[in-house]
Amino acid sequence: MRAGRLIGVEALIRWQHPERALLSPAEFLPPLEGSELEIALGEWVIEAALTQIERWRASNLEIKVAVNIAPAHLARADFIARLAQIIARHPAAPPESLQLEVLESAALEDIGHVAAIIEACRRHGVGFALDDFGTGYSSLTYLRRLPADLVKIDQSCVRGMLADPNDLAIVEGIVGLAEAFRIAALAEGVENEEIGAALIHLGCTLGQGYGIARPMPAEALPGWIERWRPPAAWAVQARGRKQDEAVLTAAEIDHRLWIERLRAWLAADDAAADAPALDARDCRFGRWYHGTGQMHYRDLPAFQAIDPLHRRVHDLGAALVAQRQAGDLAAARAALDELEATSRQLIERLHAQAKAVGAAE
Repeated sequence: MRAGRLIGVEALIRWQHPERALLSPAEFLPPLEGSELEIALGEWVIEAALTQIERWRASNLEIKVAVNIAPAHLARADFIARLAQIIARHPAAPPESLQLEVLESAALEDIGHVAAIIEACRRHGVGFALDDFGTGYSSLTYLRRLPADLVKIDQSCVRGMLADPNDLAIVEGIVGLAEAFRIAALAEGVENEEIGAALIHLGCTLGQGYGIARPMPAEALPGWIERWRPPAAWAVQARGRKQDEAVLTAAEIDHRLWIERLRAWLAADDAAADAPALDARDCRFGRWYHGTGQMHYRDLPAFQAIDPLHRRVHDLGAALVAQRQAGDLAAARAALDELEATSRQLIERLHAQAKAVGAAE
């Protein structure tokens, strides 16, 4: 996303039905599950992908194509042998241009078998990706036993990361897991510029989604490549990834969400409803600041300058809640104005801290 460079495409099947027009996979794949037709369709998709790779290469376009593999297809004892036969029928399509994707949840059902399939695919030059990562167990142990080339972060987590701190934590955790195992991480569900910028901040620079491109027929791809440019905000994000810079980015997002929840609580009719947490040590940034941040960066002036503002924001939040609960809505709204102004100062300090952390590395 940061460089605006296409690294590959995902092959998405559609059915041009003679009576019902274009159908999505959800409308015709479920009835095929577990059948021989599902296997035949899976092999047809691989064949079609390799054929398309050959066509693109004939036009001097080198593109990797990812193909989804059904669990029952992957479980076949002759899967690798039949894959090798298909590859052999397409000598002009390098095996390295093909990547197979399997659902994380399906991979964990028989982890030993899937691990053996991954190794066999690698021997043939074919890459392997774990799809919808974050919906299963997503643990260190499973990544150690499943040596995939890529993990694709599930779009449900990515789409919600700017509105739900739990989704943000999942995305941040998967990026960290992938980095620890030297595996590439790609975020699905990049629907807009803001999500892409946040992902780049967290160290995930690979993405797919409507914010980049909607599904298109193969013949439309070369023209799209010529026209597409990444949003300017993506190009100016910090290079690389440092763990504390990522934590600071997550802290900023979490802080903005806290402000939004406080604003929503203030506007609610019921003052007895639960207000957002008010403890300055309990937010994402507070835990980092008083933990590993103190150990590594307590001598940086930018680090020391943050704490008073952070405490002030939380003190204003506590005062606002007390005023609202006492029935003084006007005072609470005035306090919100001051709180938001102080919040902007805090975010500026967070940005300064990120620069200071980068300079200290």
